[in-house]
Amino acid sequence: MRTDPIEEAVNLVLANRLQNNDATARAVTIPAAVKSGPVILLREPYPGDPTREIVLLKATFAPGDSTPAHQHPGLLVGYVLTGELEFQLEGQPLQRFTAGDRFYEPPESKHVISRNPGETTTEVLAFIVREKDTPNMIPLKNPSDAEL
Repeated sequence: MRTDPIEEAVNLVLANRLQNNDATARAVTIPAAVKSGPVILLREPYPGDPTREIVLLKATFAPGDSTPAHQHPGLLVGYVLTGELEFQLEGQPLQRFTAGDRFYEPPESKHVISRNPGETTTEVLAFIVREKDTPNMIPLKNPSDAEL
């Protein structure tokens, strides 16, 4: 069974604090419900090009959650940290990824399906190179027009 390296690090810190009788270790709470959505972990200027930036984000999908059909303004490389992800770009077959799988979205490709079909939380790490100050995701105006 694969574990999340971030979770491992947090557990090691907490175990060390408990061992040293640190009261802050006992104050940690685990959220009752998973909140879906992205969290930006890093945003940096693209070296040598002040008009572009590099963004690293973690997207969380609760069981059954999905995103609307969309596109990203730049290239995206994704890595599934936990759970399962159904993924489809316009004109391509539906793919199913699990923890440890990775995928690539060319700039401005139409991402017509992105959903968690499983019964556990799915977390995806996304590395994006895009024009500076553009949104992470642009909803498609006519998703019904997308070719599945």
